[in-house]
This record gives sequence, structure tokens and C-alpha cells, in this order.
Amino acid sequence: MKVLVIDEDKFVINIYESEFHQQNIEVVAAFDGDDGWEKVKAEKPDLIIMELILFKINGFDLIKKIKNDKKLKNIPIVVCSSLNQQDDIDESMKLGALKYFSKQTYSLKQVTKEVLDILISLM
Repeated sequence: MKVLVIDEDKFVINIYESEFHQQNIEVVAAFDGDDGWEKVKAEKPDLIIMELILFKINGFDLIKKIKNDKKLKNIPIVVCSSLNQQDDIDESMKLGALKYFSKQTYSLKQVTKEVLDILISLM
């Protein structure tokens, strides 16, 4: 299985890489929205974890692009963002995110556990 993590914070990506590698899950990293878009198209991950606050293409626009692409629209998207306003959560879910986790509320380890449960359900 392969997870694409799109986040500008290298520390966050390193945590996900460490956690997922222990489960034999490949992690592909992207550090901005444009890089994320290119890697979604090239890598066709089983699941995407993404921040909404991204340079070049913001997370909302990136979700729209993915969900409007016939080849990519079925890839589950989990948002783990510093944005924690209800409007941001609602908009992400409306655009097609499967789950939304606020970085202020959930630890990265908790998010990893939730993502592992989603990946198991996809098998």
C-alpha cells in the first residue's frame, strides 16, 4: 500500500514516514500543493493525507482537482490540518475528504492509527 503525504512541515512528514514504515506502508512525500498534484498523478496512491495550508495550490483547490479527475477521484483523502474552524471542516468534507483531523486536537500518531484503519478497510 502507498500513502501520499502532502504537508509543508518536514517534521510532520518524518513522523508519518516512521509510523507507516513500521507497518510496511510506502510513503511518498510532497511539500506543496503543486508537488502534491504531480505526485498524485504519477504515484496513484491508495490514500492521501494532506494539510490545507499549502503553497502554490491550497488544499481546498487540490481536493477539487483530485475529485474532478476521473482517474483519481476515488482515492480517499484524509485532511490533517492546522485549520480547525467548522467552516474549513465542512468545506473539506463537501469537496470530498473522507475524514478531517485538526492538528490541535489529534496527535499524528492518532491520525496514523485512523489512517491504518481506513487502509485495512480498503483491502
